[in-house]
Amino acid sequence: MKSTTTTCTGWKRRRSSDGTLTPEDIVARASDARWLRGCIDALPREYREVVVLRELEELSYKEISAIVDIPIGTVMSRLSRGRDLLQQRMPFAHKASRR
Repeated sequence: MKSTTTTCTGWKRRRSSDGTLTPEDIVARASDARWLRGCIDALPREYREVVVLRELEELSYKEISAIVDIPIGTVMSRLSRGRDLLQQRMPFAHKASRR
């Protein structure tokens, strides 16, 4: 999830010297959030659901296992594959959306 971390770090740097966000920063942040959500939405369902539950909802592997009704090992496997797919798709999608 290095690309996600890089995007989040970029948001922190866009603050003005007094720490407030400018209107341009808010628009850029919303655009980045829509772009990231689009990348997540493009994942196959079985990967998307575990990525969302883990990364956005911040649930534990055990909680995800219970919700999705799959073994914890399968949660870890799907999460790893989902993150790999995101990482592969994100740089291309981000460059294309910025043109």
